[in-house]
Amino acid sequence: MEFVLEARSLHKRYKEDSGELVVLKDVSLTVKKGEIVVIVGPSGSGKSTLLYILGGLLRPTAGEVFIDGESLFDHNGKELAIIRNKKIGFIFQFHHLLPEFTALENVAMPLWIRGENRIERAKEILELVSIAHRKSHLPSQLSGGERQRVAVARALANDPSIVLADEPSGNLDRELSLSLHNLIRKIATETERTFVIVTHKESMKEIADRVFKLADGRLEPA
Repeated sequence: MEFVLEARSLHKRYKEDSGELVVLKDVSLTVKKGEIVVIVGPSGSGKSTLLYILGGLLRPTAGEVFIDGESLFDHNGKELAIIRNKKIGFIFQFHHLLPEFTALENVAMPLWIRGENRIERAKEILELVSIAHRKSHLPSQLSGGERQRVAVARALANDPSIVLADEPSGNLDRELSLSLHNLIRKIATETERTFVIVTHKESMKEIADRVFKLADGRLEPA
């Protein structure tokens, strides 16, 4: 079976004045196409570190990550940036939308970076996340839930193999969180999009195909 994502024996250590901080210990994970994998754990457990390694934003001390069978860390920084742009979508707790651009322009930005002027694609994605009626609005004119939907749309714009989400509803209240969770489930079901989500919210387990817990640097089925 081919996996969209495969992580093998990931370790992450940081050297500190007082010694060595071990964040990840021999973490391995495989994710199939169309799956939603949720990783839960308290703040400081290493969830974000793991996600950034899976997305090629951070290099592990040891171990390998493969996206569509291609090793991320066999590449230099520029090559890795190209792979991220083509194959990986990111959603963060704080939307990180560009304030001077409209919702539509924010979603189109990854395509423009790739040299593609596909504004119709951006419009289609906004329709998918039910926010197309706000496409001409700046982030400052959108609610928190609307901004996060635009961020989800931006993550999908390049038709990535996998979307990595770091506390995607962490900044939203309960009602908006449930709405976002249901949206992610809808997208995965309708488009066979693959998601790996790290969160401290137990409610996100409800949309998962598989759930893991990260504790003491180790990843275990929950």
